[in-house]
Amino acid sequence: DILDVSETRFEECPAEYKKEIETLQSMDHAGNPDAYEVYQYVVTGKRSSIKKDLDENKICFITAVNDEEMYSECMDHLNRLNEPDGMTIDAIAIRGAASMTSAYNEAMASSDAKYKIYMHQDVMITDRDFLIKLIDTFNSDKNIGIAGVVGTKKMPKDGIWWNGTMCGQFIDSHEGELKEYKYGYSSEDIIPVETLDGLILCTGYDVPWRDDLFDKWHFYDVSQCMEFGRRGYLAVVIPSDAPMVEHRSGIASMKDYESERLKFINEYM
Repeated sequence: DILDVSETRFEECPAEYKKEIETLQSMDHAGNPDAYEVYQYVVTGKRSSIKKDLDENKICFITAVNDEEMYSECMDHLNRLNEPDGMTIDAIAIRGAASMTSAYNEAMASSDAKYKIYMHQDVMITDRDFLIKLIDTFNSDKNIGIAGVVGTKKMPKDGIWWNGTMCGQFIDSHEGELKEYKYGYSSEDIIPVETLDGLILCTGYDVPWRDDLFDKWHFYDVSQCMEFGRRGYLAVVIPSDAPMVEHRSGIASMKDYESERLKFINEYM
């Protein structure tokens, strides 16, 4: 049992955790984020998620930026979005980051927004009701932790998410020109998946990005979905009747992809 901890480690825990650990040891902790939180502290000595007061009426867009012209166009699209009633909108740009995970952790720590949207600088949100659809998705089930526009229902054993059963729709230029992609999609149903693509990732809870493991520019996205899953949260594709985003990435660099893929397989598969 993951909560069957050693006496030595238990004695090292702060007093406020001891009672919680004793209680959780007698419970079924499967899929229980609180149990996983305590387990991580006991086993690793680290907290597994960020505990701070978050503003439930605030949305923050977070982007790692190295192309100011592209980011400016991205922001132009954000400024056209319809805002959900009672919500305020913020944006954080991280420049000069060493990796995507470090950029996202830095921004996450500095924002008190409950809802955070981590997105590439070359993503244009074209659906003006995107934020309304997003908040409706989170409000439909408190167990939804992370949402996006495309993902895979089950992560393949090779760690390459697009080799699985894909689900979602978007416009992308990864083959050299902008093209619409649509996979097993429903315009009405929220579709659970195991992992999501990182072009845009929306969270309703703060969970640390694995900058201790993924220190480049790949696998930050699927690893984050796995971390949410470890805590009992769902990953989902947001329903829509048409593509909501346009990703002007061009053909992506695969530098460091293989080394990061092997890290992912070793950690999660």
